[in-house]
Amino acid sequence: MTIMKQLHKLRILILKIFKILKWLIVVIFLVALFIYIWREVARDTLIIEPFTVPRRFEEAGLTPEAMANRIGEALRQIEINTQTEMQKDNLIWPHDKESKLDDVEIPGANVHLKAIVEVIRAVVGRHSEHASGDIVAFPNAKPPAANPQVTVTVYIVRGRNENRAITRAVDTENIDVLAKDTAEIILGEVNPYFLAAYRYDRGEIEQAAELLQRIVRDPSEDRGHKAPALNLLGLILFDQRKYDEAVIKYQKAIELDPEHASPAYNNWGLLLNDQNKYDEAAARYRKAIELDPKYAPTYGNLGLVLYVQERYNEAAAMYRKAIELDPKDPDAYRDLGDVLEAQEKYDEAVAQYKKAIDLNPEDATAYNNWGLVLYDQKKYDEAAATYRKAIETDPKNTDAYNNWGNSLRDQKKYAEAIAKYKKAIEIDPKNADAYNNWGDVLRDQKKYAEAEIKFAKARELSQ
Repeated sequence: MTIMKQLHKLRILILKIFKILKWLIVVIFLVALFIYIWREVARDTLIIEPFTVPRRFEEAGLTPEAMANRIGEALRQIEINTQTEMQKDNLIWPHDKESKLDDVEIPGANVHLKAIVEVIRAVVGRHSEHASGDIVAFPNAKPPAANPQVTVTVYIVRGRNENRAITRAVDTENIDVLAKDTAEIILGEVNPYFLAAYRYDRGEIEQAAELLQRIVRDPSEDRGHKAPALNLLGLILFDQRKYDEAVIKYQKAIELDPEHASPAYNNWGLLLNDQNKYDEAAARYRKAIELDPKYAPTYGNLGLVLYVQERYNEAAAMYRKAIELDPKDPDAYRDLGDVLEAQEKYDEAVAQYKKAIDLNPEDATAYNNWGLVLYDQKKYDEAAATYRKAIETDPKNTDAYNNWGNSLRDQKKYAEAIAKYKKAIEIDPKNADAYNNWGDVLRDQKKYAEAEIKFAKARELSQ
């Protein structure tokens, strides 16, 4: 009887556990569903509709749907090739208007997730944006004209009431160029910040700055777009060495969106590092890490500050953290190699340089720094081979020529050393190190008057 009671209690316990597990699974499912739907609602979604095209385009097989796909692919390429803090979460470019959400149905409800997402979007006012348009050839543009012109009209529709049209003339009928130009027109309307980042990456600084100023002045833009715009404006001013103006932009970005200010703090740190204000730079980097502990480049930037301050163990820890977060970043391996070289851990340093080169075979700096390790070990022939590889990878790498010259000087191959310094000066006439090293060779040869001329030139260039 006792055994039967125990079995009965065990059965009740098992039933309770299963009941708890059942509800736990339901809760987990509902939480995951909520997160998934909210992410779909929160992100900006652009849907490319068919674009009408001239008849001769259709006769050549370029249908309105095919043109939409070309434009969508051009947008994808811009996204892939643009570095921006908003890239991952805020932009998607479906080839067509049918989202993959159509395929996902909630069990037992006969309701598709897309329908739920669209309803919530409508309630909270976050509508998908639809882009369509017309591509029309000018009547007098008859191929093969030198610059056949077409007009592109893009229609942007958001929700039921908001729509706008933009018309531009494009001096080409090259389909790839036309798709790219149309993609840029769309991007300038639906996300000017992203287009500004794209322009900045391409070196089109004035166009980028104009777009960013437009965002900052636009009262309808939210802080999620204004803060990154201010941050990128700061970066442009930093590149122009307008430090005080850049700091003002970073401060405004931080004030506007303090919870997402990690990029602004990081860029502010870069500015301070450029001014040799290392402690202040480190403080900004640490604040950036506090706000976003998973952004690998900030650890690398902090590592550089610590390296310059000869705090090698701390620097190495930062680079290792950067590698942990982004194992495919060749710069972190190379910079860790520099720290290990400074600590005279030569074999470990070489291993890091090799890893950097494996990830980026075009990294001339990694070859050059590997050569420095070999030079420190007096392995001159091997050092020369790595300097040669650095120059093959980057023929304008003056550091490699300078370091190769130093290696030759140590071997008393003075004429060959001078030839390397001359090459460095040919590439960069303001290279003070090359003149100074040339002076060292002349002094070794007891040509003191000639050496002083080179030293004087080095001092002049260093001022």
